[in-house]
Amino acid sequence: MSSLSIANWGGNHTYRARGVERPTTLGALQRLVASSPQLSGLGTRHAFTAIGDGEVLVDLALLASPPVVDHDRGVVDVGGPTTYADLARVLASAGRALHNLASLPHISVAGAIATGTHGSGSGLGNLATAVETIEMITASGELVVFHRGDDDFDGAIVHLGALGLVTRVTLRTEATYDVAQTVYDGLDWGTLTGSFDDLFGAATSVSVFTRWADRPGELWCKQRVDHERESTVIDRLTPATDSRHPIPGADVAACTTQGGVEGPWWDRLPHFRADAVPSAGAEIQSEFLVDRSDSGAAIDALREVGPSLEPLLLVSEIRTVAADQFWMSPCFERDSTAFHFTFRPDVAAVASAVERVGEALAPFAPRPHWGKVMPARWRAAVSYAKLGEFVELRRRLDPDGRFMTPWLDERLG
Repeated sequence: MSSLSIANWGGNHTYRARGVERPTTLGALQRLVASSPQLSGLGTRHAFTAIGDGEVLVDLALLASPPVVDHDRGVVDVGGPTTYADLARVLASAGRALHNLASLPHISVAGAIATGTHGSGSGLGNLATAVETIEMITASGELVVFHRGDDDFDGAIVHLGALGLVTRVTLRTEATYDVAQTVYDGLDWGTLTGSFDDLFGAATSVSVFTRWADRPGELWCKQRVDHERESTVIDRLTPATDSRHPIPGADVAACTTQGGVEGPWWDRLPHFRADAVPSAGAEIQSEFLVDRSDSGAAIDALREVGPSLEPLLLVSEIRTVAADQFWMSPCFERDSTAFHFTFRPDVAAVASAVERVGEALAPFAPRPHWGKVMPARWRAAVSYAKLGEFVELRRRLDPDGRFMTPWLDERLG
């Protein structure tokens, strides 16, 4: 074990483990799991919660072999620790693509799937919806593979790190495609709430960046060039003539190309370039997802608390995500709207702000993103109908709670 003090990417949490285990063989990993009382995968440390704060942290990077594209099956087999940036390079060279990407490509495949991480697109599911098979080491040290269609598949995909350590994943791919990204000015609150579905259907992937002021802010549209644009609502807006960063005043060099310039999917769907520091770097994030039918009312509720967030808020983002069938996904069985908040790195102040946001959204049964700061009293039982089935699956695979962190134990009740 290498010994050091480890913090998460945003700097708001220091892990309690004294060091990190880095097994070099599958056998060594299996022995480590079977002999450890409690452990968690480390990943890229992009979580802002203690969801993966294990007594032993395990870095699987030395076990990750290069991604393998299977053209006949239309899939790619990839190691769990692989980042989406590295995976995209392999897919691009093979003429293949994923259906969507998150706002930053620096995150690992396994970590994104485990927490239900998403991009934007009213017709696009979160990143986990591309999974065909997932392979993990369970508490006994056994290697278990879940295939799409298996009885436990829908419970094992967005697994929160509570079922095992993910070693490999098979993802569904498609033929490569180009995307053009355009930022629009001139959006007003009436258009946003009154034409919400049309607005978020105006491109393949749509985001609104706002600080909850008098006007919403900027509309970011990422349109596949091989798909027809179905909405005309953005024709009333003004395309930006300069490049933008989601956070006002931040360096636009960190962002992917805008201005309607066509380019490959992997270099347009994320907001941030793989070779740059995404977002602000030193920050704390929170996110809540509600039923898309409640979007307008939820926006009105957030506008009420918006002024109290202003001194702490770097930027907020509104996105849409299609429903999925995964038991612990924030988009389980409902088309969703996600309200994301990027705050300045003040732990106590952010905790108070998140409580206010949670109270404002409480009438809409919000589901917080598993990897981002959430209200202290929030419990999964309030909005996850399949929680009981997930807990039973966890008990079958991990009867002693080897992968359960204190944070997870509290949230799952």
